[in-house]
Amino acid sequence: TPSTAGRLPECSAASPDAESVAAELETLRRRQLQLLERIAERSPFFIAAKFSAQEQLVWLDEVEPMLPDIREVLAWALARDPARAGLLVCRLSTGFLLRGGGGHEARTWLERLLQERPALPDEVLAEALARLGDSRLHAHDLEAAAAFRREGIDLYRRLGNRMMAAWALPTASCVVSSDVLTLGSS
Repeated sequence: TPSTAGRLPECSAASPDAESVAAELETLRRRQLQLLERIAERSPFFIAAKFSAQEQLVWLDEVEPMLPDIREVLAWALARDPARAGLLVCRLSTGFLLRGGGGHEARTWLERLLQERPALPDEVLAEALARLGDSRLHAHDLEAAAAFRREGIDLYRRLGNRMMAAWALPTASCVVSSDVLTLGSS
């Protein structure tokens, strides 16, 4: 008979052992989510942050080895609490962009987040739209970039958040300028 050493015991879904394991995993994920929130709070890549390039690199170096765990916790949190996970996706998107799977991964997380649009607070939705607009601009999808950015700017304006609306404007201007240049060369 094959050895069972080193294997986890098998539990049926109805057994108390399976329930306790599931409860422990839920508790672990909640703790990981709290840690992830502390990491995201220190992100040098959100709008109000004023960090040196060296401080940004230090943060990226700290986050990079944790990206596989971050991905798991974000996927778990997005399914259970999109509003809470949304802010984390926005704060960590630059980490995915620069050290993770690049623009594609950052864009994928933002798109997954927007699938939960009804559950998102307006501030998170506006930031996600603006960041996705950036991502689409860098992918040379000017139409989508303009649409996401405009929607984000409109939402910031409705919220009365002039600083964030101003933050979103330069990229929207780049999109419009690119459209004009493209039209002019046709």
